[in-house]
Amino acid sequence: MIVPHPGCGGRDRRSQARAGFVLPTVLAVLVVVSGLAAAITMRTRTAIALSGAARDRIVLDADADGIVRVVGLWLAQEARGRAPASRLPLDGRPIRCRLGPQRAATVAVQDQAGLIDLNGSPRPVLEEALRRLGAEAREALDVAAQIVDFRDPDDVPEPNGGAEGRRYRDEGLGHGPRNAPFASPDELDQLPAMTPALYARFRPATTVHGAGPGFDASRMAWRLAPRLSGDALRGIMPLRPSDGLRFEVTAMVETARGARSIRAGILALDDPARPAGAILSWRRPTEWSGGAALPDHPACGPIAALFGEAG
Repeated sequence: MIVPHPGCGGRDRRSQARAGFVLPTVLAVLVVVSGLAAAITMRTRTAIALSGAARDRIVLDADADGIVRVVGLWLAQEARGRAPASRLPLDGRPIRCRLGPQRAATVAVQDQAGLIDLNGSPRPVLEEALRRLGAEAREALDVAAQIVDFRDPDDVPEPNGGAEGRRYRDEGLGHGPRNAPFASPDELDQLPAMTPALYARFRPATTVHGAGPGFDASRMAWRLAPRLSGDALRGIMPLRPSDGLRFEVTAMVETARGARSIRAGILALDDPARPAGAILSWRRPTEWSGGAALPDHPACGPIAALFGEAG
């Protein structure tokens, strides 16, 4: 689990004194630990000799990338008791930070442990999750079977809806199943039975960095809220606690003119072969799907100090 720093406990008579140095402390930690990432980002912003929209896009890409790295490093140091608590929501609920009069950043952190692991979940768990996310009974059977066929090494279709190479060829698809573990949840759209509407609901609930079978609706409800109506996820009990080891950090940087960049990275806190806060993989979402953001979160101070602009 993410362990709060001992110096950031409950409010006591020293809270006013702490308020004066928490922000400088956070900034000092981040500047030291994330020096390379921040330096690359800031150098990129000042060294680009392009103009207009092209320059804006590259600057936004660099800032979004830098924010993901800095938040990842902050969480890693927080977990080790070396930085004050970020208090960032870990269920995908986003925060929104002003970076200046013309720019803003939206940041979300999603605990991967409670999501549906495409490689570790057995077929009955996949079927139940799909039904909860609005799939019809037949559709849930088909998609769950095809997920299993996509990841298993054999060419024998699962009963009741499976799809191996021949099914893909019969439907005129230019690809077949991976016959190996999913590399990314984005590969779900390759399944013959997957529809755009179901993909939009199911993709945000899935991961390839989970802790095994089962899922915890409490860690995905906020992220899925924009896609679902009513109490679709109510009644699903948590099947396992979070291990606090894998998170997806997503950052969107926007300008008042409507330009924006979105970057997402999977953060690993449990890989001894990588430095603390290393990003395992990157992706570039095409849209923001995290719902309304919390304004003026305490974590915005350090983020704005590193990536903001005066004025």
